[in-house]
Amino acid sequence: MDNAVKTVYDPALRAHVVTINPPYAKVQVTVHIDEFTDVNDLNELFLYNFDVDSNCIEFAFGEKVEHVDEKRSVTYTTDPLRHVPPFRIQISHQLDTVNLEKFSFTVSYQLQF
Repeated sequence: MDNAVKTVYDPALRAHVVTINPPYAKVQVTVHIDEFTDVNDLNELFLYNFDVDSNCIEFAFGEKVEHVDEKRSVTYTTDPLRHVPPFRIQISHQLDTVNLEKFSFTVSYQLQF
């Protein structure tokens, strides 16, 4: 996977975070769900993609999760008219009872021309 990076769990935020800095503003971002405890917990995950100006893409994983060859991922595309890199991606859970330390994510991106 080119341009792939693992998220890091931040206990203060109770979220997985990573920053990507693509050379262009329009990218297709894929969040690969590497590890999780219960498949039902994936529906309650929320993704936030903040750009340098605090513009945000926000959605629930349950709306976009895809299953391909037993792998789970979520894909979205940034809007170059609105979003400016670097992008801080934050994955959190709606319920405090879910231990996100047991989850693992890899974020990759492809430039869109």
